[in-house]
Amino acid sequence: LSKQYGYLPPRLTMVHKDAYHYVLNCMQKFDLIHADLYVDDTTPPQFEKEEFLIALKGLLAPRGLLLYSRFYSDSHHRKLTDDFRKNVFAKIFPGAAAIETNGNVMLVWGEGESKPKEKN
Repeated sequence: LSKQYGYLPPRLTMVHKDAYHYVLNCMQKFDLIHADLYVDDTTPPQFEKEEFLIALKGLLAPRGLLLYSRFYSDSHHRKLTDDFRKNVFAKIFPGAAAIETNGNVMLVWGEGESKPKEKN
C-alpha cells in the first residue's frame, strides 16, 4: 500500500471495495470520506440515488467531512452535475460547497465548526 500511495499517516485507512455495497452495509464512522465514483466521464446512477447519499452521510463521524467528486469539464457534464447538486445532493447535504478543480467539481459538506464555506 505505501508503494502505491506513498507515505500514509498512521491513522489513515484506505478502503478499496465495491462502493455501493460497502456504503449501504458499513457500520463504521469516518472523519473524512472522498467519494470519487465516476467511471470515465459518467457517474453510475446508483451513486446518485438518495438511498446511497443518505447511507454515505451516515458514515460520517460527528464533524466529519465529505468530498464528492463530479466530472465538470464541458457544458453537458456541468448541467448534469448542477442538476444533481440542486435536485438530489442538496436535499441530503444542505449548504454543501462546490469547488471547481480542472474539469471536476468537488461537492464539499461537513457539520459543525468544520463545515466548509463556499467562496463567492
